[in-house]
Amino acid sequence: MAGPRRLLQPKYLIGAVAVIALLWLSAKIARGAYYLHQLDADRAEITDLARAQSPFTHGRQWQDALLDVDQNLRGLAQAIQPMIALGALLGPSNQLHATANAVSEILAISHELIAMGQKLLSFDDLFTEDGNAPTRATQIAVLARHAQELTQLAEQAKQLENRLNALPLGQLPSALAEPLQQSQALANLLTATLQMAPAAPQLLGFDRPQTYLLLVQNNHELRATGGFITAAGLLKVTAGDMELLDFVDSYEIANSAVQHPWAPAPMQRYLGIDLLFLRDANWSPDFATTAQLARTLYAQNQGIWVDGVIALDLHAVELLVDGVSSVRVDGVAQPITRANFQMQMKEFWRNAPTVPPSTNATAPDDWWRQRKDFMPLIAKALLDRISGGAVDFSKLTLALLQALDARAVQLWVVDTPIQEALARAGWDGALKPEANADFLALVDSNFGYNKVDSV
Repeated sequence: MAGPRRLLQPKYLIGAVAVIALLWLSAKIARGAYYLHQLDADRAEITDLARAQSPFTHGRQWQDALLDVDQNLRGLAQAIQPMIALGALLGPSNQLHATANAVSEILAISHELIAMGQKLLSFDDLFTEDGNAPTRATQIAVLARHAQELTQLAEQAKQLENRLNALPLGQLPSALAEPLQQSQALANLLTATLQMAPAAPQLLGFDRPQTYLLLVQNNHELRATGGFITAAGLLKVTAGDMELLDFVDSYEIANSAVQHPWAPAPMQRYLGIDLLFLRDANWSPDFATTAQLARTLYAQNQGIWVDGVIALDLHAVELLVDGVSSVRVDGVAQPITRANFQMQMKEFWRNAPTVPPSTNATAPDDWWRQRKDFMPLIAKALLDRISGGAVDFSKLTLALLQALDARAVQLWVVDTPIQEALARAGWDGALKPEANADFLALVDSNFGYNKVDSV
């Protein structure tokens, strides 16, 4: 008679289970790697769509791309579920635990972003399928029709931005932390763009023409809001088109036939400057205060009340030059890039072009006027290049966001709701002390009328 069967010994049973678990985990890892590869391909496709000459003519491709991303994210979530479960078992002090939690949160945020993208794609006439790009007027009308939905999307984007910013970058491996840091910057851009989108019709002059005072600040000569106002420009925008752009030396703004306000007491006491002119208007470090004063002084001297004030400094111009790759300026032999920007500026200071760009003066002080024309010249070249459209707008947008975040570009407008949106985005250059709290702000200003701050 046959004897009883012997059960598999425990050590072999454990080994068999371990092998099966390893095979199962290997399959999950392979599956996860597959979805990561697919998502990388999706990223490349979306980048190409964003950088296309007419990105708004590919509505169907955008929809398909978002659908692919959504499906691949769902597949990745299933594939990495064991890692997330293991991380939870290891406890909060383990890096795998932090990574697992971060990945889980990133996947959840990604799904919500996809839903937001699909919502934008549902707006009628924002995207086309026939290869003909929608006109700016059509797109602006779309934004106006969907202003309430855009406001809701902006609130949702802000919540997602806060969730991304709450992720512990320092506890994550660099392979995840670095792209996550870039994603946080992009989330900031998305929030700000959605916040400002409903205001686009008015800002771009579709309701009525808008005029803006451009203050060109040279931060090689520090002033409270950025630098000495070396030049001022008048920008007029009508229905999205730049109708007028005219820069003049800040000294030429002054009209001796009109009264000027008294200069701040310290300026009178220490510098012997009795009257306040536009070139010294940025005494206050709060840009809203400076902008309103500059607007009033410009109106008193030139008879034009502008709808808003935009300040930009050397750092902003340098960033924006990099955003469009390069610009050409009359009188400068080689294209100006971010790499040679500082060198070209100093060369311009030493050897200005022989033809004054913004003045017809022929007196011996020609050089004094011409050496200050670099900033308005390059600013005009930038705006001309941008209005021409032959730029990578995704790269330019990121450069502009960096300039806004660094306060190298500061904005103020008369319209209160739009100004509040600028404040929410942090683009208004305002000093914002906490309520019922003491505060101290250290502000450097150079009133030596020299460029010592370039050292």
